[in-house]
Amino acid sequence: MAVEHFLPSAIAHFEPADLIGALTTGIVMLDSDLCVVYANVAAQDLLAASVNQARGKPFLSLVLEADSLGVLMRRSVETGETLSERELSVQTGPLGREHRVVDVTMTPLDSEFDRKYLLLEIADATQRQRITRENELISRLDSSRQMVRQLAHEIKNPLGGLRGAAQLLERELHEHLREYTGVIISEADRLTALVDSMIGPARAPQKALINVHELCEHVYRLLRSEARGGVLVERDYRGARLRPEPAECRGRREPDHPGAAERRAQRPARHWRTWPHRHPHAHRREREHRRHAP
Repeated sequence: MAVEHFLPSAIAHFEPADLIGALTTGIVMLDSDLCVVYANVAAQDLLAASVNQARGKPFLSLVLEADSLGVLMRRSVETGETLSERELSVQTGPLGREHRVVDVTMTPLDSEFDRKYLLLEIADATQRQRITRENELISRLDSSRQMVRQLAHEIKNPLGGLRGAAQLLERELHEHLREYTGVIISEADRLTALVDSMIGPARAPQKALINVHELCEHVYRLLRSEARGGVLVERDYRGARLRPEPAECRGRREPDHPGAAERRAQRPARHWRTWPHRHPHAHRREREHRRHAP
């Protein structure tokens, strides 16, 4: 006669309380008054309260700003329905200092003594919500980057045609009118470089020495070309403090306007002086001159 030997199940080596305590999902048992009867380790971490501190207290006193959850729990107890609430924002811990996003599933239970209980399964969804938001943000950034690329392409096409037309026009104009086409070409190049920097990889700014007179002359030409009839734009650098020019910036000034060299040759020699304009001992010399005057 054959005798069958039944091996004990692996789950028989563990106590049910130990298995519930090892879950990463929070398990909370409530009575019919929605007061805490039991909470496993994961639920104690979510509620920031031990089972001894939470036992006998209303569950809504441990979870703040969860009025909608209270309505669903009472409905589940009264109707016997299993209800769920996803991505519920609650405040836990002392004085509600910890903000969490949780998923809650409510399952009503009946005991042998006609008492009703409610089993809550609480899963922390804070990390999942953060990952979802980051993925949405990355998707939006990719869409914005693609839109910027398309916009840059639409901008660079007319800039190339504008620059080419200015170069062809420059060949047909007189010498004194070519500076205007030069402004068009330089501005087109500047916008092209700006668009390339927007769609290209992020790089550190390239710093270089530049002659400030180049900037002043560039602005002067722009203002003069945009000025309406009867408006005269003049330059006046008198009183400016002059300093030695670095060797890297020498020889980089803009070319003179037509006829500027001839006008400069006809002017009397002018000696620039550094600030202050008066000699530091000028007042002493004037005082001595007045003293010896007859």
